[in-house]
Amino acid sequence: MAAEEVCFEKPNFDSCISDDSTTPLEKWFFNSSSNECQPTNYSSECNSRGYNNLFDSKSECLTVCPALTHCERTREKNVQMKTLYQHFNYVPSCDPQTGEWNPTQCFDEIGMCWCVNKKGEPIKGTMTNGAPKCQSRRGRLLGASSSVEPLGETFPNLMI
Repeated sequence: MAAEEVCFEKPNFDSCISDDSTTPLEKWFFNSSSNECQPTNYSSECNSRGYNNLFDSKSECLTVCPALTHCERTREKNVQMKTLYQHFNYVPSCDPQTGEWNPTQCFDEIGMCWCVNKKGEPIKGTMTNGAPKCQSRRGRLLGASSSVEPLGETFPNLMI
């Protein structure tokens, strides 16, 4: 079973939750709804039932099932929808190291691209056929008449 399948396996160990008659063990499972590893008290009598989404420690859970960023969750959901419904679907571009939104997003099948802010929200007026010139996130807006100056280059403010 692939790691992704393990992480999205629904926890089905209600019958193994410890009661007063058994020795409880703290185990961890990945809750895909809340996108986090959560603890549970697990009965020692249920160790051989074959639950895959059950880990001995939080660190083991996070190693197998790292929490996804908003961009990564959106990308995974959209890839699944694209596969399931066999139609064009926008697939977000996330930074491979941080998982955050890349400043330029594209709907490849139709050739349209736009700039997004750190939350992945489109920046008004940036949609274009082909790649737009998105600002570096290192700049800082100083006021209505100022410009953004990342790395010595001057770019006019984008109206949002």
